[in-house]
Amino acid sequence: SGPQPQSGVRRGSGEIRITQARLMDASGRPTTTLETGKPFKVGLSFKVEESVNEALFGINIFRADGVLLVSTNHTLGAGAADPPKLEKGLTARAVFECDNMPLLQGAYSLGVSVFHGERPFPLPIDEIMGAVKFDIFQGRNKEKGQIVLPGKWSFDE
Repeated sequence: SGPQPQSGVRRGSGEIRITQARLMDASGRPTTTLETGKPFKVGLSFKVEESVNEALFGINIFRADGVLLVSTNHTLGAGAADPPKLEKGLTARAVFECDNMPLLQGAYSLGVSVFHGERPFPLPIDEIMGAVKFDIFQGRNKEKGQIVLPGKWSFDE
């Protein structure tokens, strides 16, 4: 099933239209339940209605109460990638893969977006807030709070 815009808010100028937003487990199966520390993927299928020079494909994860926990896009970090040429008629999919879900137990929602990439102020081309509502369970993790903090302990005597 694709995004349910009625469950969230949708806005944008419309040159690119998100046709499906999926939260997936490590094997690529759509899911609404993830486990702390396990891999997951987000798939964002889109259709270019009018050619765009530059666009930012992004994801946002919100806590159930609306607090933004993370916002990232395809140009950021070590896993950045170049999209195809965004010419009218193109249908394609952007996929974000994460090896290790850092969030702890709770209820969350996933937003997906495409923004104009060459503007001084980001303007949405298509943005769906609350595209997928999902839950995280902790499994063996005993940490408390919102995130798993990477690191290691040592003792000096």
